[in-house]
Amino acid sequence: MRRPRFRFLFFRARLGPNQIPSGPTILESSRFCIASKCVSDFDHNGLSRVAYVLFAAMIETMWNLNAQSIVLMTDLRTEHGLNRAGWPMRRLGSPQTSGGTTLVPGLLQGSSEALERMHRHANVR
Repeated sequence: MRRPRFRFLFFRARLGPNQIPSGPTILESSRFCIASKCVSDFDHNGLSRVAYVLFAAMIETMWNLNAQSIVLMTDLRTEHGLNRAGWPMRRLGSPQTSGGTTLVPGLLQGSSEALERMHRHANVR
């Protein structure tokens, strides 16, 4: 994750007339993924411990960099996973198709409640 520079045409082209949030307390996430073929421990939400640890690490990184939120462009499956994990993404625009994938721009807030949920689901103390 890095501080947003928003010279990235992808974000601007996808959001249309909507503004991209920016500032010293907002980070930008390009892409993140989990090799699901390597994971076998899925919970009742359909998520693995690895997903919860990744989400917790994102929140902790945000806080370590004195940020409050992360702006990202992600696919619908990841958005659904974030919702099921208890870290809902606020949409910044409508879903759009790119290269066979439906993408949606969004903003994730780094709340202590979300971090506690990730730690609880991942069984991290």
